[in-house]
Amino acid sequence: MADRDQPAAQIGESDGRAESPAPGVDSSEDVENITEVDPEVRSLFWRLVVVLKVAIPVVSVGILVVTFTDWILIGLVIIAGGCMVGAYGLVRYRRYHRTE
Repeated sequence: MADRDQPAAQIGESDGRAESPAPGVDSSEDVENITEVDPEVRSLFWRLVVVLKVAIPVVSVGILVVTFTDWILIGLVIIAGGCMVGAYGLVRYRRYHRTE
């Protein structure tokens, strides 16, 4: 039986403590650079979040309406509407990537 006080395996020569950054490197500058985002990118991101949060449930509800009710035409219209919203999001996303 293995001794419980000793670890079974030791990875590298680390003692489990976090290593301090290299001397002369200010980690707060990295954080400031990460938080600065182009307003156009931020706007597109949140627009796509809202579009997908609408498209996915709408398509799901449309599928449920078609599957569990007799309202097949209404369900297909709901699915088509959700697909159109999702396609709008996809077009906006690809248009942004083309400009980069």
